Amino acid sequence: MSVSTCLPLAGSTMCPDFVSLNAFITSNLAFITDVAAFDNYIRQSIDTSTAANTFGDQVRTNPVFNCPNWDGTGLRYLQSSLCAYLVGQGVNQAADATPDTPCNPPGTVVPLCASSMTKFGASWNTVFSSRTFCPAGAGSLGAGPSSLVNFILGTQVTLSNEATCIAAEAGEKSNCGFTSAADARKFCATATVAAEPCCSAFPAAACRYERCRQYPHSCCTQVGNSGGDHSSSKLRTTIFRWRNVGRCYCRSWWRCFAPYHRSRCLLLHAKKEARICNQ
Repeated sequence: MSVSTCLPLAGSTMCPDFVSLNAFITSNLAFITDVAAFDNYIRQSIDTSTAANTFGDQVRTNPVFNCPNWDGTGLRYLQSSLCAYLVGQGVNQAADATPDTPCNPPGTVVPLCASSMTKFGASWNTVFSSRTFCPAGAGSLGAGPSSLVNFILGTQVTLSNEATCIAAEAGEKSNCGFTSAADARKFCATATVAAEPCCSAFPAAACRYERCRQYPHSCCTQVGNSGGDHSSSKLRTTIFRWRNVGRCYCRSWWRCFAPYHRSRCLLLHAKKEARICNQ
């Protein structure tokens, strides 16, 4: 008979920010007997491809999900939230062999930022409410998408709200919570750096940010040079044109003195276009 267990995550490569904690392994996951098996389970659970037995395969073929057209995109902080969920369960639950001792001491704060799990839940609902991905509607059999995400969100109370909390595991952190840079670029094309600081790594969002002077090569394209020196400054005059990126339509041509005055020109231009750039 299968029983629930507590699994120390020391050495985990899929949940490295949780290695000092224990995951609660339910009887349904009795095949997870060591960290290697745990990491393999997480790896398959975040694999959005069509390979057999992966999460992506289940979403497309299992009536529980019923989303045959899903392209594998759209989910944020999936890996980090799964790690936090399995650890968070252990704050309140104990292994069958030690019913009086939770896997993690009562009051344990799971280090993932609670806001990251909120964003995970929002992205999950967006994906599974899409009629493009799920033409007949997402599945409602048994543990359908809404029930599954509620299980995970149920552990959010154990997560951290401190400024030092962990936004995501490394792979997701560099991509604004997504599994790929392409997904992050698409998201950041309509997001703002003010709302999503992680988008500062992606030029489309950075160019719409008021501090655009920090990203001059991403925001401006040199399209000409007037030649010669300018007055006594001995600075060549360069003409720059702002690209149209996302919703940022910077429509004027600007003459900037390179290199010293360029940052000031960009700053003034960014402020003037703040309304247009939706900041």
